[in-house]
Order: sequence, then C-alpha cells, then structure tokens
Amino acid sequence: MTGTAVPRRFALAAVAAGVIVGAAYTLSPLTVWFAITAVVLVRWCVRGLEGDERRWILGLLLLGIGLRIVAIAGLFASTDHWQVAFGSFFGDEEYFIRRSIWLRNVAFGVPIHRADLIYAFDDYSYTMYLYVLAFLQAMIGVAPYGLHLFGCALYLTMCVALFRIARACRACSRGRFPR
Repeated sequence: MTGTAVPRRFALAAVAAGVIVGAAYTLSPLTVWFAITAVVLVRWCVRGLEGDERRWILGLLLLGIGLRIVAIAGLFASTDHWQVAFGSFFGDEEYFIRRSIWLRNVAFGVPIHRADLIYAFDDYSYTMYLYVLAFLQAMIGVAPYGLHLFGCALYLTMCVALFRIARACRACSRGRFPR
C-alpha cells in the first residue's frame, strides 16, 4: 500500500498551531471561541460585497473588533489583581459578573456568604442574561474577562445581522432580491 507522505514543514506547522491553540484554550477558552465566532461573522458580513464596499466594511469591522479586544486587554493589564479579583468598566457590570459567579457557585454547591446568596436571587436588575453568564462559567470555569468577549461576540452578531437585513431590504426596494 503506497501513500503520500506529509511534507515535514506542513507537519511541523500543524503541530505548532495545535500547541498554540491548545495553550490559548487552556488559558482562555472563550478567547478561542470568540476568535472562531469573529472569523465566521466577518466572512458572513462581507459575503456578496465587492470592491470598495467590501474593503470599507471589512476595515470597519476589523477596527471595531480590534478596539474592543484592546480595551479588554487594557482592562486586564490595568487591574491590580492583588487587590480585586477582576476589573470592570463600570459598576453594574461588576455586579452582574459577581451575580453570575454566585449563581454558578450555588449550582455547584460551593458555599457562599448569606448576603451573596440573597443578592444572587434578588429581583433588582433581574435578567435571564445572568443565567446565561452563569451557565457559560459553569461550562468553562470562572472567566470574567472572557465574559467581555462573549458580550462583544453578541454585539458583533447583532451588528452583522442588522447590516445583512438592511442590505437585503435595500436590494428588495430596488427590485433585486438577494439569495
């Protein structure tokens, strides 16, 4: 039985890529999932666009993603993790992340303070989004900075969906129906 050998250079590149992605996933699974999601969304957004419009939309999208990532990385770098568990951009955000961690801990039977238990289920600012964040952290572990990327991915998804809908409506109004 004869087969074709994989070129050595290709095999080394595949192993290196696997090690890098594995290390990144170990450090922050949501970062890897965000990167995959961003690539898929950008491809979906620019599908069917040509020329200047494609370059303009692609540049705007990549700039927006890059600025959000820089802001999150800056938040991580500027936070004194010896003083606080994680940094936040504003107070309510910190409260939501803490509540989702408390909900996760309750689900796993991890003991928490009575006051935290009361606040975890408080009616003030109740939203199902807390349970989504708690579920994410139950699946991958506590990830306050990863939750920022999750929020960024949701925002990006809605922006791209709105763009595609608006583009389709514009084409329909001109008598051209997109596929």
